[in-house]
Amino acid sequence: TNAVTISDARGYEGLSEAQRRALEGWVAVGGTLVLRDWPRTQGILPLLDAEDDEPVRAYGLGHVAVLSSSAAGLF
Repeated sequence: TNAVTISDARGYEGLSEAQRRALEGWVAVGGTLVLRDWPRTQGILPLLDAEDDEPVRAYGLGHVAVLSSSAAGLF
């Protein structure tokens, strides 16, 4: 499995619109996106279930994961 990790403190919202669209499309068809924290902007990842509190969530055919707060200090 291939994964893209966004470790920048600005998170997913810090990416350009084009970068976000490319990553979202890739994740929706089976990729894995790893973030330091869940996006703060509601709807920025429209397939993401906001009610789910699991660290790894299904996103289309792929997954979006968030690093635990203990692991976030590694970056």
